[in-house]
Amino acid sequence: MVQKYPPAAGIDEATATFVTSGVSINVASRDAQLRPSVARCCGARVSADRAEIRVLLVRAQTAALLADVEACGEVAAVFSNVDSHRTLQIKASGARVVDADVDDIEAARTYLRKFIASLDAIGHAPEFTEIFLGIDENDLVAVVMRPSAQFVQTPGPGAGQRLGSAA
Repeated sequence: MVQKYPPAAGIDEATATFVTSGVSINVASRDAQLRPSVARCCGARVSADRAEIRVLLVRAQTAALLADVEACGEVAAVFSNVDSHRTLQIKASGARVVDADVDDIEAARTYLRKFIASLDAIGHAPEFTEIFLGIDENDLVAVVMRPSAQFVQTPGPGAGQRLGSAA
């Protein structure tokens, strides 16, 4: 049985700052047989009211995930600091796939700069990160999600703890 989470008011300011800070971002969904699909994101944007998160992906690299999101609308996004391993998971029902807009492209550029800096700080050359992400600005797409559940996933005794939602 797939667990559905009720809509939430959104995320708090600290969470919005964290998810757009250059952390590692992955998003997952599932098909009708509950088989998972996972993709690495190349950025995130949070709406002004913090009710929606747009995770950015390269369409050509994420076909299975995008098909699953379009079919079921279920997503879980994981945001993880590569240095401290602080990790948050945000789930949503009713997610949708939309074409990237100019603000998404700018967010992907900003994300790339921040992610390069975070990986450089732990010894990965900027050239590695650029190739690793493989961002094609002409093929960007966004998965728009309205957070309905949030969890701490930082390794340790608090992993899996549900966070309260804040407007």
